[in-house]
Amino acid sequence: MRKGTLVLGMLGALLTGYSSAGETVLYDDLEPRGNVIYHNEEPYTGIFLDKDSQGRVRAQGHLEAGLLQGEVITYDIHGKVMKSVSYVNGKPDGTSTTFYEDGSIEEKGRYEAGEPEGKWVSYYPGGAIERISYLKNGHPEGEWTYFNEDGSVKEKRTYKNGQRQ
Repeated sequence: MRKGTLVLGMLGALLTGYSSAGETVLYDDLEPRGNVIYHNEEPYTGIFLDKDSQGRVRAQGHLEAGLLQGEVITYDIHGKVMKSVSYVNGKPDGTSTTFYEDGSIEEKGRYEAGEPEGKWVSYYPGGAIERISYLKNGHPEGEWTYFNEDGSVKEKRTYKNGQRQ
């Protein structure tokens, strides 16, 4: 999907949630090993933040037993939300929304068990729909419709089993 949707997860995302100790750890102090993230040699449970060199939060989220759980939010350098993705057991699962700098939605869709699934909608910066697409097991499926900014149909494509027909 657009702008590195899948890169978000392990790239230092922050997850929203609480540890039993109420501890918040910087992502730089965590150690990813495969799909599990450790702190002090144990799979980490709690909130973590990813900050840039100037101390600005780039991402926030929550880990449960070393796996991403719940909403992961990434921010631009001004603190505006750029992306929000839901996670279950370390994989994207649920709503994914990418935003333009002005806060309007750029793209919205869903993940199931780590794969983009179902209807995805992309928008022009002005808010008009740019594309309506469908995915199955992470691959294009069904009719994809591309629109001009005035709402008229620009192009339609049909996919079956990930292949354009």
